[in-house]
Amino acid sequence: MKKTLLSLLTLLAISTSAWADISTTELDAYLKASGEDIMLSNMQKQIKIGLEYQAKMRGETLPPKLLEAISNIMTKNLSKFSEGMRSLDKKDYKSIMKFYATDLGRKVAEMIRQLDMVKMQKEMIEFAKKEISPKRKELLAKLAKADLSEERQLEMARESLLMRIKMMPKEMQEGMKKDLDNQLAQIKPMIKQQVQLTTAYTYRDYSNSEIVKITNYLKTPSAQAENRLIEKGMSDYMKAVTPETTKLLQNWKEKGK
Repeated sequence: MKKTLLSLLTLLAISTSAWADISTTELDAYLKASGEDIMLSNMQKQIKIGLEYQAKMRGETLPPKLLEAISNIMTKNLSKFSEGMRSLDKKDYKSIMKFYATDLGRKVAEMIRQLDMVKMQKEMIEFAKKEISPKRKELLAKLAKADLSEERQLEMARESLLMRIKMMPKEMQEGMKKDLDNQLAQIKPMIKQQVQLTTAYTYRDYSNSEIVKITNYLKTPSAQAENRLIEKGMSDYMKAVTPETTKLLQNWKEKGK
């Protein structure tokens, strides 16, 4: 009886530890192994470039002090993205880290670290002119689906639209929010096309067999858990950054720029 009880307690301890949140050390190890630490830094640059571009389209120029204040807001809220990964259970964490320890996993992580959004946007114009075989298109479509790329882009588009709506006069905001789903439906085909092009460009140096292996990994429960948490982290991050950035931009406009 005593031996049986000890076995049950041991089993309970193993089960509990398997589903415990990962530690700060493990979180840092994941961010470095996956390249997400560099990706977070690049994400901030991408948002700033997007804001500057939107201002330029309106005939405005965001001053350096305002951009610095926006950078501080983004840096302050970075933990909103990464902290969500803490809820990974140990089993998924070990499986994910095992992938990033492989040659292919290291190649993927290095690709993430080297991503330059400005360079990508310039190079994709020429890349879009290249012919891609039907077989490779099919493989890339499966990879994009497994990677939840389209879902992530739609979520970012939603947050971006909400940011723009909040910068509009209050009497217009309610109507625009009600029309948000219609706006997203209209841009969804463009997002799908953009995801296809971006995926083809991003994995241009990968063989078909490597793409199949990455897709198979992305379909695993552990990789799906990782992707869902990345998607949630992105959403939490944007929800934290959006109101603060919007308020900053509104104050700048009200003070006469």
